[in-house]
Amino acid sequence: MAGLFLGLLSTDTVYAAVKEVEPNNTAVKAQSIKLGTEYTGQVEDSDSGDDEDYYKIAVKEGNFYKISVYEMKDLDDYGWGTMIVSLCKDSNTEDRNTVSNGNYNKTSKLFRAAYTGSYYLKFWNTSNTKYSFKVEKYNPKGRKIKDSDSNIYKITSNFSIELSKIASKRKTDFYISEKEYFTTIDNMEVLDSYNTEFTVSSIGAYAFKGSSIKSISIPEEVKKIGAGAFQNCKKLGTESYLMGVVIRGKKVVISKNAFKGCSRLGSVRVLKSASIKSIGKNAFKGTKKGIRLEVPGVKKYKKLFKKAGLKKPKYSKAYM
Repeated sequence: MAGLFLGLLSTDTVYAAVKEVEPNNTAVKAQSIKLGTEYTGQVEDSDSGDDEDYYKIAVKEGNFYKISVYEMKDLDDYGWGTMIVSLCKDSNTEDRNTVSNGNYNKTSKLFRAAYTGSYYLKFWNTSNTKYSFKVEKYNPKGRKIKDSDSNIYKITSNFSIELSKIASKRKTDFYISEKEYFTTIDNMEVLDSYNTEFTVSSIGAYAFKGSSIKSISIPEEVKKIGAGAFQNCKKLGTESYLMGVVIRGKKVVISKNAFKGCSRLGSVRVLKSASIKSIGKNAFKGTKKGIRLEVPGVKKYKKLFKKAGLKKPKYSKAYM
């Protein structure tokens, strides 16, 4: 049924779409919209020139929003309209990203607000064309995304992600980036992708399990290493000129079995400026006998590593 809320499967309540209120042909006169409500409008020719319709969206910094265009149709029977729908930051309509153009019925795109205030939607560059749209808050948490190398990440908040699974276990080296950028989430294009960077804040359970990496440097942004994250990485520690594992972050949580079965891992360095909050049971069980541990404080870290499953570890104070 035209003009009704979409996706309301759990209720029989019917909601009529809200029609545009003229004049709304400038950013100053933009019609304020309510998130989650469908709106309909029409861009027409006028004596003063082509009509333009503006809608104002109240946004909060960091939040994601989904823009859905349900209908865009030329009423003069010339086929589908060539209307352009633009997302404008603040009232500066020159700073905009295209949401839709032409026949894009039921197209949805995402953006993350760069500030708390107002964004604008502008419908323009056409004549006598009707449209229907909705803007709603979008929660990306839990969504899985891939980088350009097909490594899989899980979104844990509006700004952070977890490295969940590497694309290839045959690679002998792997660089964990501090931040990652994505242009697509949930099969939807992300507008202003330069503003949608995510911090890699954790490594997921079994993310590197059984891989061929020879060494790994954990960036300071990573605060958690998941259960079994590097379990059974048999080549870890065999890089001749690098420490097997280097931890750079503060208050890092190392979960159970994180490095279990890394039989050739003979050295771990916790930087002088870094720290470990907790170490899970058997996190280092099955690592090399006499493993060398460079840590900020020997006495403290002997307690932290007590249940980690080490065999005759050798401690030394971190010098860098």
